[in-house]
Amino acid sequence: MQLFSNTDCPQCHRVRIVMHEKDVGAQEIVAFTDDPDHPEHVEDLKALNPEATTPTFYDRGMTLLEPSVIMEYLDDRFPHPPLMPVDPIGKARARVWLLGIERNLYGQLKNLYSPGANKSKAARETMQGFLQRVTSELRRNGRKYFVGDNFSLLDASLAPILWRLEVCYGIPGKNYAALWSYAKGIYARNSFQLSLTDTERDLHRARNR
Repeated sequence: MQLFSNTDCPQCHRVRIVMHEKDVGAQEIVAFTDDPDHPEHVEDLKALNPEATTPTFYDRGMTLLEPSVIMEYLDDRFPHPPLMPVDPIGKARARVWLLGIERNLYGQLKNLYSPGANKSKAARETMQGFLQRVTSELRRNGRKYFVGDNFSLLDASLAPILWRLEVCYGIPGKNYAALWSYAKGIYARNSFQLSLTDTERDLHRARNR
């Protein structure tokens, strides 16, 4: 099992969170393709994925490139603890939210850094609007995690965005009090702390100086 990752990519980050949540241990091999001390990682990556995009995940002769697919595969491959609701209705609702996260948060990141001011503004507004919906849902259900009392793929997907929200995306977190309280609970989890690269830790170290 091998994950080709980048040290500051939120898509890679959420896959690493799931890997640590599943505690795959010795089966986990993370190769950072932006590590200057290991240029061979890029060549190894290209052998599996000629476009050399990350995350790229390899296991049992199969290569997966989409983060959401990688995360669901890990959840199925290592069923304990489950990171999706087990009942059909709960699972369907979770997948609707996951699709929303994909479209309204991760799907906006490219345009967020667009040289075109209108594109960048529209992306930021889309992210802010969706985060308001997330905040309302968290306030409504009053639970520790997004779909209940157990950590899920939704939490693993939201965490990398929230970690970068202010320092990378310029979206102030003060408008999302319930969201910020929720985020702190995720940041305290062992799986999240283990998933952080030095580059990702430095985002908040620089902010707190």
